[in-house]
Amino acid sequence: MAIAYGRDPSAALLMRGQSDFATQATGNFVQLPGYSYTGGSRRPVEGETLLAQGRNPGEALLGFESWDGEWVAPVRARTFGWHLRQLLGAPVTTGAGPYTHVFTPGAISHATVGRGAGATHFADIGVTWNTMRLQLARSSETQRATFGLIGQREAKLLASVDPTPVVTASADDLRFFAYDAGLTLGGATVADIVDLDMTVSNGRSLDEQAISGDPWPLAVLEGDFEVTGSATFRFDGAARYDAARAATELKMVVAWANGANSLAIEIDKVVFSADAPRLTGAGVLQLSLPWRATRPTDGQPPLKATLINALASYADPA
Repeated sequence: MAIAYGRDPSAALLMRGQSDFATQATGNFVQLPGYSYTGGSRRPVEGETLLAQGRNPGEALLGFESWDGEWVAPVRARTFGWHLRQLLGAPVTTGAGPYTHVFTPGAISHATVGRGAGATHFADIGVTWNTMRLQLARSSETQRATFGLIGQREAKLLASVDPTPVVTASADDLRFFAYDAGLTLGGATVADIVDLDMTVSNGRSLDEQAISGDPWPLAVLEGDFEVTGSATFRFDGAARYDAARAATELKMVVAWANGANSLAIEIDKVVFSADAPRLTGAGVLQLSLPWRATRPTDGQPPLKATLINALASYADPA
């Protein structure tokens, strides 16, 4: 007898914002693309050891439930904005088409993520976007972003959270290619960049200490916002090395464009760590420098993401 196994290519990822950390969202969801999604609950089995039990194992006990995972998503003209909304907060939107959406670090927000294939469905509740990692290198692939997620719990469902979600057509969700990224430092275009690694972190954590009658956490605690990374440059002189040695503060902008759509991630001030070029062979010398965002200019956010596309709003669908 043939068995209808669930298959990853048929799995859909749906998302809608929640009113609070614990309440599952209902209503119309948006369907978002992804390369992989590993979110889910973990609840370990622990052993209780008592005296005078000999060498027999102790009774098995279910431990506390935790929820975490990663969502690897393509950086596309429309759907990527939903991830930015959850990571940074709702954008300020201007224009009449194309629209300019500006995202800056703001209040914490949570979402329900629906997942499943065939007859098996789950709702991940209280999902909170905690980190984002971007890796830039010469590649013909779509630029990818890896989001680190934390959340409250998962619930098994008899049906999808939304059987008819809002789906963005591929023709309207143009890709931003990895090789097409542009980088400026201190207002000057950087032509000698080899690769760039960037991690944005909200520093959030699950509150797993508050006592309650449930096995899962009650809230997410805010932490410090940080942006860190590393970059590898062709070594074409001592100017970049000298700037790092002097802890020179520079504005960093990474940008992509495709037609009338564009995305720019701007970090107000970064400082590079000093390091000398390494002699590793007969090839071109390279300079690998870790960096981190520092205190921004008064009145400016530490990071700003500006997305321009034809979508009028990133509010949850009515």
